[in-house]
Amino acid sequence: MVTGSLRQSFARLGARSGGGGHAMTDPAQMIRTCVLGEAAIRIDYTTGSVQAATGATGRVWAADANVVVAQSPTLVFGTEEADLEPSALSVPRARDAIIAAVALVVVLAVRDIGPCSRSMRRIIRLLAVATRPASRPATTAHATRAVEAVRWVAHKVPARIACLEESVAAILVLTVRRRRATWSHGVAPDPVQFHAWIEVDDAPVAEPPSTSRFTALLTI
Repeated sequence: MVTGSLRQSFARLGARSGGGGHAMTDPAQMIRTCVLGEAAIRIDYTTGSVQAATGATGRVWAADANVVVAQSPTLVFGTEEADLEPSALSVPRARDAIIAAVALVVVLAVRDIGPCSRSMRRIIRLLAVATRPASRPATTAHATRAVEAVRWVAHKVPARIACLEESVAAILVLTVRRRRATWSHGVAPDPVQFHAWIEVDDAPVAEPPSTSRFTALLTI
């Protein structure tokens, strides 16, 4: 059974993510621009909208304060796309699976309850709140255990769960265990792809080598 302390931890997260101020709620800080060669990609994490521009507009965007220049693209012709899916998933411990399941429920609720145009903002706020109570940095082993448990549960759930939801849920699992890791969201070219993952000591956790092609735009 899920313990009372576990229920209380997630209840506090849910309550605090619904309101209150945080630096990440500043609209100016919620917009990221990434320069990909001759093009510029702008992401508004408040609304989840993505825009692309070239020419004069792209150059104007490239002058933004929160601009990130992506690493030089490597032609892959789509051969690495399958690497974003985990290969063999080991069966987690029962308690790990329960915590991961509750974490996913929280993430899906935050994502879906409310206007769709604000779902990304709600998820970012949840992340900002979730990382505050954690007192100790997670090790790679801690983070791997959290990610793998979440992925195993996600494959059993009849709902749309992708890297965004999985990575946020993994952060929540670590938060319950009083550990913290870095959440990252980034972009890669050829073709333009977005991906979310967690890091420990600046290294992606439980990710394929192709994740190195992604340039982080937002980290929490």
